[in-house]
Amino acid sequence: MRRINPRAAALVGLVAICALCSRCSALDGEFQLSKNFHQKEFNQKRQPLSLFDYKMDPLLIEKLEALRSAIGNKPITITSGYRSSEYNESVGGAARSQHIKGKAADIQVSGMTPGELNEYAKEVGFSFTLVYKYHLHVDVR
Repeated sequence: MRRINPRAAALVGLVAICALCSRCSALDGEFQLSKNFHQKEFNQKRQPLSLFDYKMDPLLIEKLEALRSAIGNKPITITSGYRSSEYNESVGGAARSQHIKGKAADIQVSGMTPGELNEYAKEVGFSFTLVYKYHLHVDVR
């Protein structure tokens, strides 16, 4: 009897489901998490993971959408989203980083300083923010 690879079976099932839905393309990881954000934007940059290997917290996505609205619908660039423990360690992240849990993102907005962006992030209710020189860390811990 031939054994079925669970990941392949999941992908086939996902493709079948997605054939009914216009929100994503399962084959290339283009999961539309919300109006303005795709799952692949949150993937590790230097060591990308399979789309089955990470999940972002829906509250983070909701807050990012609220932030985008608050800043006049300007695009938000995700410079770092989900990180595996190994990847997090390799980039010097905190041992208990919210990135590992899919609850954090480092972001930039063209034409805004991280400090300016931080004021809006606080207004929309991010539970924790940290201003860096070139980006803003936001999370929903």
